[in-house]
Order: sequence, then C-alpha cells, then structure tokens
Amino acid sequence: MKNLKENQKVAGRLAGIAVMLFLILIIIPAGMVMFMISGLWSALDRFFLKFER
Repeated sequence: MKNLKENQKVAGRLAGIAVMLFLILIIIPAGMVMFMISGLWSALDRFFLKFER
C-alpha cells in the first residue's frame, strides 16, 4: 500500500512539473508574440491616422 501512495506522489509531482514546463515553454512565448503584434498594430494604426487628415 505504501508503494502505491509513493507512486501517486511521484506521478503528481511529475504532472505538476509537466504543467509548469507547458506554461513556460508554450503559453508565455505565445503571449509575448501576441503582445508584440498588438503593439505593432497600435503603432501602425496611429501612423496611418496621421495621413488621413
């Protein structure tokens, strides 16, 4: 019985590490790219608004 609990604890720890790696390697860079595109879009929008007048 003790061995099963140890296996569950190790599996839970590995799952937590996997989720953290997923967050760090996938979601954060994707968010950074979206933030950069948003800033570029906003800058271009302001740039083109100057020429419409």
